[in-house]
Amino acid sequence: ATISEFEDSSINNLDSWCTITSSLADLFSSYIISQHHQDIFLHENMNKLAKTLQISLTKSPDFLISRFLSRLCRDFYDLSVMELKTNPNKDYSSKRYSNILFTTCVALKALLEDKRSLPPAWYYQITMCLFYLNFITEDIGNTGLDSYGTVYEITSTAISCGTDSRIYYDLLSTMKGNISHIISEPSKINTSRLLFMLNFMGTTLSEVPVITPQLIQEIVLPLRLTYLNSTSLDIRESVHVAMISLFMNSNKGLAKWQAQNYLNYLRISVGQFLDGKITEQQIILIFQKISSRVSSLSFFEKHLLRDALHYTYTKVLNCYKFQKEQQ
Repeated sequence: ATISEFEDSSINNLDSWCTITSSLADLFSSYIISQHHQDIFLHENMNKLAKTLQISLTKSPDFLISRFLSRLCRDFYDLSVMELKTNPNKDYSSKRYSNILFTTCVALKALLEDKRSLPPAWYYQITMCLFYLNFITEDIGNTGLDSYGTVYEITSTAISCGTDSRIYYDLLSTMKGNISHIISEPSKINTSRLLFMLNFMGTTLSEVPVITPQLIQEIVLPLRLTYLNSTSLDIRESVHVAMISLFMNSNKGLAKWQAQNYLNYLRISVGQFLDGKITEQQIILIFQKISSRVSSLSFFEKHLLRDALHYTYTKVLNCYKFQKEQQ
């Protein structure tokens, strides 16, 4: 029997669990960063390492878990940089990369579902692990990998609904700082980081209790300016998902900014649709979502509903006239 089977696990000594977790962390770290000298036995038995780590982490003290998460972040950063330097656009769906993603998700899921209270820093580190690993996730996909969905949902909820808004800003700032914004030099690694950040914002911006002007000016608007006209449809749509999430945040402190910028975002969205840069489904989603906010935002811009309807009617009318002329 192996200690990865709960019914056969009889190791209760804390020092023993520390030894096991440390040893497994060493093995996993070596597997992550060793590109050309793989341990064949380990390569074929990573599922057993993952299941054992799944148990040992929940029985390890906080200091060891913090060390494990820090090392994981560093290893995944190093891995992504190595891939960026060697072959940044290769296929990452091979067994080695799926082993890395699977082991990470299984271990982190067990940690997050443990009954103990988790420090905010752990959620930060876990999210950064997913951020650096997204080049693998984009190629493999997370369909069928329930542990990934669980890890993402728990961490994104904990960070966006936490009482310390600075953690959320610092997290986005760190992500943004690890993305190359030289659009003329695209790579799968960099694109995966950008997509993760935009989609994370799309998931969380609507839930954050306090969105500061600093976050909007230094994070949100620069990303919108840089990537709204990207040659990638996925990136363009992800920018809009993030913007929709920002407008759906019902915090009163943000309402004035939303009201003042509502028409501008509406014009940008319609313009992109008419230029063929976003799909019909996307423009419908944008209208459905942000129109639900008009009544509450009209307190700050009393003619907002009238102006939005007038703009929409004018655009629809002009499109109809254009179509008639083309017939």
